[in-house]
Amino acid sequence: MWSYWGAAAAGGLSLALRSNRGRLVAWGWQPRRWVGSKPEEGKSPEGGGSATPAKAGAEGRPAFKLPGCKPSAFHKKMLVWSGRFKREEDIPPVVSFAMIDAARNNVRVKVSYAMVVLTIVACIATIISGKKAADRHESLTAMNMAKKARWKKESEQEAEVTKRK
Repeated sequence: MWSYWGAAAAGGLSLALRSNRGRLVAWGWQPRRWVGSKPEEGKSPEGGGSATPAKAGAEGRPAFKLPGCKPSAFHKKMLVWSGRFKREEDIPPVVSFAMIDAARNNVRVKVSYAMVVLTIVACIATIISGKKAADRHESLTAMNMAKKARWKKESEQEAEVTKRK
């Protein structure tokens, strides 16, 4: 019961904040910036200065890090196979996630094309071997009948041996 009333009170509070947003902004309240949202052009999140990123720190590092990762040996092979780079030595130490995803998709398409070609080759080989077997008058039905006859003969011989003992 208490959780219901607590949820209703929280919902009412958020409704009140949404409906009074214009008044709150006039009083100096700024809405929270969520992860990934960008500040408005020309305004800084804190209210002073510009919206440009901070300058490099004292160590000479940039204030922000571009999204990317160090490619593994497999990622490097994928980047070369997909045609993004000519050699593995040409790949930079940090590669963007989008480039790795694009290379992965390209390799996935190439592998699917190769599988289609191999399937067609296997079908053609099966057809050829089936026609050669038909020329030799071999069929699965005849082979199965011969195998069952052999099993029946072996079981009869085993039955005779057990009767004699």
